[in-house]
Amino acid sequence: MTAPEYDAKALLSRVDAARAAGVSRDTIKRYQARGLLPNAVQTGLAREWHIPVSDLVASELLAPDRVAGALDEVAGTREQAELDHAARAGADARVEIAALRARAAGLQALLDRADAQIATQSRLIDRLLDAADPTATPPQGRPGPAAGPDPGPLRRASGVPGEAPTVSCDQPAQPRRDQ
Repeated sequence: MTAPEYDAKALLSRVDAARAAGVSRDTIKRYQARGLLPNAVQTGLAREWHIPVSDLVASELLAPDRVAGALDEVAGTREQAELDHAARAGADARVEIAALRARAAGLQALLDRADAQIATQSRLIDRLLDAADPTATPPQGRPGPAAGPDPGPLRRASGVPGEAPTVSCDQPAQPRRDQ
């Protein structure tokens, strides 16, 4: 009976070579140190050792009739590892997406509060302008007061020397504090 054909030039990492041969990674290292895997090469940036299948067969770590099955097993294990990695990455991505959604919701709440403050300030400015010259009409293109709750009576704060006075509608007048 003839042995099944295989790619004799196929390279396996030390881990995959050990898995294919059914030995430990240390056994692969010992065989390599003794010169029994003479065609092993270092590849990639990490300079990881890769063992040709032909060296595994020549050193009798792998029987020729087991090569195809061993390579299939290594490929299946590698594929399962990739699937496991993809599943972990997917779970990590879902967690990150949830965190980003929560952050976006918080930022939207801040934006909504800022919009409300801007609307209130716009109404106050309009009231101040109206109070300064009740007979004047607003300039063309300037929108009228925004709709919303009445900000209440305007009061002018006494102000702090050197600072512009503040105007309040609902709260007692307080000096402005720049940070």
